[in-house]
Amino acid sequence: MKSTSVLTTVTSGATHFLLALALVMIAASAAMAKTPAAISAKGLQQLIHEAKGRVVVVNFWASWCAPCMTELPEFIAMREAQPEDDVYMVGVSLDFDHAMLTKTMQEKGINYPVYIAEESVARKYDIKVIPKTWVLNRKGEMSTDHDGLMTGRMLNKAVTRALNGHSIAGELE
Repeated sequence: MKSTSVLTTVTSGATHFLLALALVMIAASAAMAKTPAAISAKGLQQLIHEAKGRVVVVNFWASWCAPCMTELPEFIAMREAQPEDDVYMVGVSLDFDHAMLTKTMQEKGINYPVYIAEESVARKYDIKVIPKTWVLNRKGEMSTDHDGLMTGRMLNKAVTRALNGHSIAGELE
């Protein structure tokens, strides 16, 4: 009778452990699958301002946009290649389906911050086409303003030019 009691206790303990482990894994998975925060035009300006002294790459995109998905690996590779101290990268999603955005971010392994654009972003910056990429130099001046798909070669050239101080206009307002 004593061995049955010990077996029941061990089995019960193992069951509790597995249940606790499953709950921890579900909680961790939910935390990783967190929907990105929303960002306003003012919030985007603040991010860019805080990154002064570094080149800033802003990529406007959406998970339903085929050209966006084509260029995404190039942005991930750029983040891996360039030190954070030199290049700050941010994605601004125009997705309406936040679950699809979160799923895409997980599946593609996006390695830089992504925010969901509030309406004020598209309105203020007249975003009519995606993908759209800005590259700003270390002074916060626009170096590249590109509509459409950006290849890895184009992105590398744009970042290199910005690192060298190239500017096409004044500061982004």
